[in-house]
Amino acid sequence: MENRMENTTSNQVTTHQPFKDDELVMIKEYFEFSQKYSEQINEKLNHALSEHPLWGPMLQEQTAEQKEMQQERSIKLQRAAIYENRWDLYAQDLMTQGIMYAQMNISYSEWYEIIHLYKDHMYPYIRCDYEKNSRQAINICRGLSYFLDYTMALLAEAYFQERNNIITKMNSDLEKRIEERTVELMEINKELESFSYTVSHDLRAPIRAVDGFSKILNKKFDAKLGDEGKKYLEIITSSIAKMGSLIDDLLSFSRLGRMNKNTTSFSMKGLFKEVFEDLKLGEPGRNIELIIGSLEDVKADREMLKHVASNLIGNAIKFTKYKEHAKIEVDTLNENDQCVFYIKDNGAGFDMEYADNLFGIFQRLHSEDEFPGTGIGLAIAQRIIHRHRGKIWAEATPEEGATFYFTIGQE
Repeated sequence: MENRMENTTSNQVTTHQPFKDDELVMIKEYFEFSQKYSEQINEKLNHALSEHPLWGPMLQEQTAEQKEMQQERSIKLQRAAIYENRWDLYAQDLMTQGIMYAQMNISYSEWYEIIHLYKDHMYPYIRCDYEKNSRQAINICRGLSYFLDYTMALLAEAYFQERNNIITKMNSDLEKRIEERTVELMEINKELESFSYTVSHDLRAPIRAVDGFSKILNKKFDAKLGDEGKKYLEIITSSIAKMGSLIDDLLSFSRLGRMNKNTTSFSMKGLFKEVFEDLKLGEPGRNIELIIGSLEDVKADREMLKHVASNLIGNAIKFTKYKEHAKIEVDTLNENDQCVFYIKDNGAGFDMEYADNLFGIFQRLHSEDEFPGTGIGLAIAQRIIHRHRGKIWAEATPEEGATFYFTIGQE
């Protein structure tokens, strides 16, 4: 193939005789024989390579004159090596080719295939000419093997050395990009911190003002407001409370990426019981049954997973509010030798067609009037689970309930 390499690295090559005297005699016999049938063999080899998906297009780019010049140069180098002991020139040419193949990202097997094709086209001529002289045929075959083994060894040495250089450079470039990306992420974190400060202070100030004036209005002008005015004031107060909850959830979501994990070993059963008892206090008079299995202890950040448990148990309580007997089941199952926690309820459920929207910010599958909420809780839960190298997903049937699953990666 034409040498397309623009920048090759310098390689040390051997200048001494690489073969024993008897091996060199066989190589000379092979070379003389190959020149006898070089035209026929090259014609068959070029025909085979022209149909190859890699070598075919490359051959088509060469003119007949270029192919002839390349062939003459190759023979000249081989002859100088075999008869004039100029193996240094031949070796340097081979190593240049090996570097070129590496830079062109041609695989070892693809250029090794050419050697096999050459052998396959050479052997029939050897058998035909020396059918009655097996010793001579064996000598030529041995000479062929010695010469091609040497050729392949040098090609491979240069090829893999250059591939290693390329990979080293790629790794160096990758490390540089990682450093640059780290700096970018640090800048983004600073912007997030600034955003969090703005949300927690600048946005809360006008909300507090509206809330304060609403209370003053309700207290001082209660008699003058009338029923309709009081209704509007209740809507304002309710919207303020909702806005406050929304800001709290947004802040929680943005802080998760910067919070350090405090990994400890704790009881998941105890965690879910604690969360359920706290949340049940806000549902007086409801018949809510918690069925909890023998959950495994885990190594994780307890406060983070408490957010997850609070969200999932809270959703189960919320979406079973129209059931006379709400039932929530918390347990584990084994999936591919991994512990999977699940929280199952007999509530409203949802259509699995929209399951991909569950964990997005502000994504809701039910109306807010029916089931109030900010639409951020599951996004927070997913982010926490991902920080623990786990996954979270859900299955449900409308009006029959939902089941949320999650895993926790090994620390």
